[in-house]
Amino acid sequence: MTHPMAWVQAVEKLGNVNVPPRAKCLRTVVSELERIHSHLLWAGIAAHVIGFISVFYLIWNSREKVKDLMELTTGHRANYSFNTIGGVRRDITDLEQIFKVLNEVEEDCKSFIDVVMNDKTIELRTKGVGVLTKEDAITYSVVGPVARASGMPQDIRKVDEPGAAYDMVDWQVIVSDGCDVFARVEVRLLEILESIHIIKELLKIMPDGPIAKEIRPIIPEGTAIGRHEAPRGEDVHILVSDGSDVPFRHKIRAPSFVNLPALSAMLPNNDLANATLIVASVDPCLSCTQR
Repeated sequence: MTHPMAWVQAVEKLGNVNVPPRAKCLRTVVSELERIHSHLLWAGIAAHVIGFISVFYLIWNSREKVKDLMELTTGHRANYSFNTIGGVRRDITDLEQIFKVLNEVEEDCKSFIDVVMNDKTIELRTKGVGVLTKEDAITYSVVGPVARASGMPQDIRKVDEPGAAYDMVDWQVIVSDGCDVFARVEVRLLEILESIHIIKELLKIMPDGPIAKEIRPIIPEGTAIGRHEAPRGEDVHILVSDGSDVPFRHKIRAPSFVNLPALSAMLPNNDLANATLIVASVDPCLSCTQR
């Protein structure tokens, strides 16, 4: 969902395409479902690395509910093909089921947060471990939850989402000054609750109307940049068009590409046993770093 969001926004900027308000809401709803599923996926892996297998199973069981919602809203659990230039391909109609499942996931997450934030073993394994100071976070230009867990309140959803509806509801950027693995856990878990809040508020105010432009725009010659706040951080797509129906150049910078080098600051002076946990706390996507 993230890469298509950044891509279509780049094309829409260059083609001066205005996305219908309902389509913006639908894009945002599915984007936040993607964020919830991704953060739960990561939290389950983190629990497994720490040794809390039962918490791993409970978190992934809750994640399955979100994947079912993805299938309900987009028609697929993984490869959604939801976005199109100028809107989305599918409308959402079963709001009652979405609210029902979201309420269940919200209660699940509150119980996970209570366990994770108050368990002494998790505290000993994560607090003061893999520290990335705010100064180092700026030096390495990290993004997403890694940056926000080092006291940097940056989130592209607040500043540059012309094809989404984040400006239609009130919501908060989750930030922590902890700078360690515990802070990265805290930020991601609290972001799940904020994503649920965003979805619920948008579904309450989502306007009627078209979900996409009926006529495909002509994309002129030029350059445009599309950005989207992926679960791992800022995702950037750069489009260079020669005026034809095929991009002249399309360059992608995924969040893991800038987050991984920061491990150089996180890993030194830590026990070898914590290395796996520290690397996992970045939530790396290694395939996104290939060039």
